[in-house]
Amino acid sequence: MATLDASRVRPRATGFAASLADFPGVAKSEWTKFRSVRSSYWTLAIAVVATVGLGALLSLAVASRVGHPHGPTRATLDPALESISGIFLAELAIGVLGVLVVSSEFTTGLARVSAAAVPSRSLLLAAKATVFGAVVLVVGEISAFAAFFAGQAVLSTKSLQTTLSAPGVARAVASGGVYLLIVGLLGLGLAGIVRRTAGAIAALFGLLLVLPLLVLPLPSPWSGDISTYLPSSVGMDLLTPVRAAGSLSPLEAGLIFAAYAVAALVGAFVLTNLRDV
Repeated sequence: MATLDASRVRPRATGFAASLADFPGVAKSEWTKFRSVRSSYWTLAIAVVATVGLGALLSLAVASRVGHPHGPTRATLDPALESISGIFLAELAIGVLGVLVVSSEFTTGLARVSAAAVPSRSLLLAAKATVFGAVVLVVGEISAFAAFFAGQAVLSTKSLQTTLSAPGVARAVASGGVYLLIVGLLGLGLAGIVRRTAGAIAALFGLLLVLPLLVLPLPSPWSGDISTYLPSSVGMDLLTPVRAAGSLSPLEAGLIFAAYAVAALVGAFVLTNLRDV
């Protein structure tokens, strides 16, 4: 009868090492779930159309008003920002998609199945964020550059166009995908905290759209000081090619904007491990 040599048995990795070993398989599973849902494609398509289409329409509107008494002037026009301004509409679609990536599983009961298949909830949430973030970053970058070139083609009819070699333009356009990535991960993190689609979307839109309106009536200098660090303000600073006086640098704005998403994700990781499924 053969005997088992214990010295040749490789112990199974545990803890962090086991999570790293299991991550590719869990990420592949999350990718399968993401691409099998039709709403993922529709939402991403809406984001692309909003980024490119709205950017081209706004560029056309600006080009038609240049030279009018109350229209923009060549000195005040920012052709790069005009062409990628559709991102501010696309962010709503990407933010909602980030929420649905997490909250839909609690709505349908799939969260229990996922938890049974992957006991490490941190690993599961990390795989969701990685897969979703990678898709959004790729789609966002493609959309931002497509919107830029479409907008410049429109503005060139009035000789208002700019190029990627102009100061700050390439960085601003490339930041478009990063902007959508941060908004999407913010929505995903909020969904991990709230676990309800409506509540997470309300929290996301409150941070992006409502909070700036609530700060506006505050007395000076409070309103200005607080507004500088709100997601809407730092997002604008991130996408602006040339830094305006009194605004944050692109690096500062990007770090602060990312901090909102990181805080939401950390909260989601902590609460996910404390709660029952």
